[in-house]
Amino acid sequence: MSYARGDHSDPQLIVGSFVDRATRFRPAIEAAIAGGGSVAMIVSSDVLASLYEGLLSRDWNIPVVRWPSVGARRFRGDRRSTVWLSTRQFSSLILPEITLVIVDLGIPGEWPFFWQRFSLRSLLSVAADMSNAHGIPCLVGVSAPTLSVLDACGVPTDSALGSEVENPAHVSATFVLRSQNPVSEKRTGPSGVLLAPTMRLLRQTYDQGKDSMLLLNIRGFATLIECAECGYTATCPDCGATLTLGSDRKRLFCKQCGHSEVPPDVCPNCHGTQLRSRGYGLDRLARELQRTFPASAVQLMTPTDEATVAQNTGPSLFLGTYADVQRIAVLKPELVVFPDVSVGLRHPVFDNIEQLAVVVRGAVAETAPGTVLIQLDRRSTGLRGVLDGTETMATFLENEREQRRELLMPPFARQFVVRISSRGVSPDVDAITRDLGNALAAEGVDFRGLHADLLTVSAQARVLSLEFRADSLQAALGLRVGIALAHNRHFQNAAIRVY
Repeated sequence: MSYARGDHSDPQLIVGSFVDRATRFRPAIEAAIAGGGSVAMIVSSDVLASLYEGLLSRDWNIPVVRWPSVGARRFRGDRRSTVWLSTRQFSSLILPEITLVIVDLGIPGEWPFFWQRFSLRSLLSVAADMSNAHGIPCLVGVSAPTLSVLDACGVPTDSALGSEVENPAHVSATFVLRSQNPVSEKRTGPSGVLLAPTMRLLRQTYDQGKDSMLLLNIRGFATLIECAECGYTATCPDCGATLTLGSDRKRLFCKQCGHSEVPPDVCPNCHGTQLRSRGYGLDRLARELQRTFPASAVQLMTPTDEATVAQNTGPSLFLGTYADVQRIAVLKPELVVFPDVSVGLRHPVFDNIEQLAVVVRGAVAETAPGTVLIQLDRRSTGLRGVLDGTETMATFLENEREQRRELLMPPFARQFVVRISSRGVSPDVDAITRDLGNALAAEGVDFRGLHADLLTVSAQARVLSLEFRADSLQAALGLRVGIALAHNRHFQNAAIRVY
């Protein structure tokens, strides 16, 4: 089949592992190139971009240009018969030579502290709208779909979901239940995070010379510090989030707004001296593993160490947050462990359960035929059917969809996030929130849930984050919201994110 401008329908969704998605993308890419056109390929992470760059240039022998880059801006060759590959950038769609658009979101997580420039839902919507406007076919790939992805692909919110949302390579995960009885629960040490069965499987995998990956969605040493005498917990003075104990145990930091401070020597509430750390982060998990495995084998991944991690010769135990789940396709570990999935459930985000399901099911798809092991505590055992495949993805998404319909949450509403940066004097939160409400009402926008949070970036810099929801069926919703913001000086330079 040849692709040309004008041959358009709704974006075609492809669900599968990276290998599955690439295999299904290839005929469309080769057809577009053979027809003298070019392809705009947009991916959600630099990890995926590196994978596709190698696959296109070395294995498929197709010209590829990373966009944007210094070299791409100075590109003087034939822009036809080329794949323009970018990470969360859709500017290549304006090139007149483009006859096919491919968007690969990998494992489409939007976790509250995922590293991201804007939401994947916004990225996919822009790509779909631009391809539609130019009459260009659009293919969308994911390891596991979300309701936002289905909505952006034009799937009606009242349609029944079936096999098209299931991953054909899905393999059930293995579980270890965390008991509440400390006598019966045998861990690896006096304060171990990992249970004995988990450690045995990690040891077995390591002895076989194969890699493992452990994903815990919180950095630092401990989740919080607490006073044993009065129950005081250190919280951020700027946004109210619980402060996390850093890896050196000499500072507390806020994972939401970046605030940092020195831990107190005594309890500020009761002046008691029994302050203790509770919970655990990646650094504490790394120290625990280093008691059993060689220190050189335990690698704590960071957003900037892609090259180092990719070149490592195993066996290794890679540690990262859920943002590192995309690296499964590169590292190809035999075993992936989620020590505590309940961490994400403590964040008041409307789609946190969906995101957890997508991260775990995406990890299962990319790890297959390897093993994914999940430690569940008693708070999260109700999610077992969602995570282990007993409940199909279609059933889960339909149930999630009905709950959101009742609560008027996306995709039945659009959630707007407006961020205003300021330096020096702290902004008047109440006044700006009131101005936004008045501006929206003046444009006839039916909104609800308007609230504001003031985030401190540094001693002089602050960010005011305002959020509200609006029924997505309102006529010209985006235009009216844009007009409301444009007519007020507070919002003219604001950053806007739409879910």
